[in-house]
Amino acid sequence: MTTSLKSFLPVLSRILAEPADALYKRQHALVREGLLESVPGHGPRSGVRATPESVAMLLIGVLASPSLSQAGPAARWIANARPGYPKNKCPLTGATTFGGVLAKVLSDESISKRVVNVSVQPSARLASVSYDDEHAISLSFDEQHESKVKVRFSTSLAAETIHELTKAVTKLLSNEKPHIGQRSFWDNGSAG
Repeated sequence: MTTSLKSFLPVLSRILAEPADALYKRQHALVREGLLESVPGHGPRSGVRATPESVAMLLIGVLASPSLSQAGPAARWIANARPGYPKNKCPLTGATTFGGVLAKVLSDESISKRVVNVSVQPSARLASVSYDDEHAISLSFDEQHESKVKVRFSTSLAAETIHELTKAVTKLLSNEKPHIGQRSFWDNGSAG
């Protein structure tokens, strides 16, 4: 049985140190913007499914803007940012958009362990993923916009947060129920 994103919010709330109700408001903003698909109705088969892609989109909504009203439009730009590498593919994940890169990072612990930082500069329309302590993937929303911005707002996720999110998402995918507050869920016997 698939888990709803709403039922996964307490786990995300703990990891991100953000209130679950604030995350739920972001989820609604992203549904209204058409960035998250919600199955209508009530009960276990309705709502937004918790997948690496939906968790990545919610994280992008959080990183996109401190303002709830701007979170949806900014999240669209950020999620669709493309790398400037040959064939427009991320060398770390093979994904072609920032949303795809983040979803792959969240669903694969071997990739996640290589990530050092994920950052977004919505005002400059830039996103980046730093990995292996020396490489960075820059993804641009609009190259012309970057030179016009004088003051840049930036948000980021540190390596520890990314790794904890990946552990939670991979547990979710393996149908293990996360137990909020129980340290054993977050630690598999290693500090990695």
